[in-house]
Amino acid sequence: MNHFSCSFFAKFLLIFLLHNEVSAQCNMTPCSVPTPSVDAREACILPNPAALNCYQGATSNNDFPVSFPPFWCTTIENNHSFAFTADSTSTVFRICTYGCGPDGAIQAAVLSTIDCVNFQFVSPCLREIRSDTCQDLVASDLNVGEVYYLMIDGFAGYVCDYTINETNCPSSTWNNAATSLQKMRVYPNPVPKHENSITLEINGANFDLVTLVVTNVTGVEFLRKTEPNFSDKTVLKIGEIPAGSYFVQAWQEGKMVATGMFLKM
Repeated sequence: MNHFSCSFFAKFLLIFLLHNEVSAQCNMTPCSVPTPSVDAREACILPNPAALNCYQGATSNNDFPVSFPPFWCTTIENNHSFAFTADSTSTVFRICTYGCGPDGAIQAAVLSTIDCVNFQFVSPCLREIRSDTCQDLVASDLNVGEVYYLMIDGFAGYVCDYTINETNCPSSTWNNAATSLQKMRVYPNPVPKHENSITLEINGANFDLVTLVVTNVTGVEFLRKTEPNFSDKTVLKIGEIPAGSYFVQAWQEGKMVATGMFLKM
């Protein structure tokens, strides 16, 4: 092989590797349970938009934004991102907001990316979904089989409960305030380095059967345990999980009923 051929091949290989390095920045881990990520690039991928039906979530003062689209409805303070695979050329997410007062609101939009660095809008940017109201977020011109990102943020950093497509649930009872997502207290928080258990407390909880799921902020599941009875609080052994931030979710009959967050030192 002559010098020119070697040089050409080396340049081609470098371009190929650089292109794949950029394209490989997205988390391609599939998941069936919606798990919010503060970094859209790290969100695990749901099989379709319907996987978000009946999801109950809540913004938090601890959710510091990581990835940013080129512009936003207003400003970004505590965003959640979900990745999903399009199964049609358009989709509708009905976003409902609860529990953040008359001035509180949620912002939402759907975005796409080809390099996991630059994000583009494929929907309007809903600026203010006020507490105790709902709005339809319509994403269009989607390519079937491609991955898109639903991004939700508290308007001006408000902490709000929200639901996605609650009218598509088998039992449409979520408009009742008593069924909104409950807050879970996790302690000790932060969890000391050598501590291998945490206490989960949900005021007024009385669940006959609940599944507790611990994931990191990118959606990787570290622990799943079924509790036959959950009344107010329980102790959960987490073992020697790595240092980092984690979500704890309580699921009952396929619905998330409570969520919390903790930091492992």
